Amino acid sequence: MLREWREERRKKEIGIGIAVGVLSWDEEWVMMLSYVLVMMIIIKGYGERIGGYIDEECRKEIERKWERWEEKKKKEEEEGVREELELWRKENRERIEGMKERMEEKIREKIREEVRKKLEQIEKIEGRLELEEEEIGEIEFMKEEREGIEEKLRI
Repeated sequence: MLREWREERRKKEIGIGIAVGVLSWDEEWVMMLSYVLVMMIIIKGYGERIGGYIDEECRKEIERKWERWEEKKKKEEEEGVREELELWRKENRERIEGMKERMEEKIREKIREEVRKKLEQIEKIEGRLELEEEEIGEIEFMKEEREGIEEKLRI
């Protein structure tokens, strides 16, 4: 009796699956439903062996998806590390350029200061030279006056 009931139930399930599939052939969800019903019938008909095979295939598919997900996460992490490295490089370049500019400015300031000091020294030396020239001029003037006086005395 139980066996007959199962047979009738299987036939109904098959009939439902075929009817649903035939009536709405264009709609994907109905196709999926009929596929599921057919799979249920196959699993019930062939029992544990096919169910175990399907479970194994599902487990393998889940493992593949998990591995793909892990690979994706690993790539994202590597990409994140690359982005951080690029950001670090950029920051270092900016910092080095800033240091270079500050060093160049300090060098320019030192050069300006040295030039200013040298100009001051040159001005001092020129001032001394002018004083010496004036003294030489005075000495020559005095010599000329003395010579002029000596000549007057001779005359």
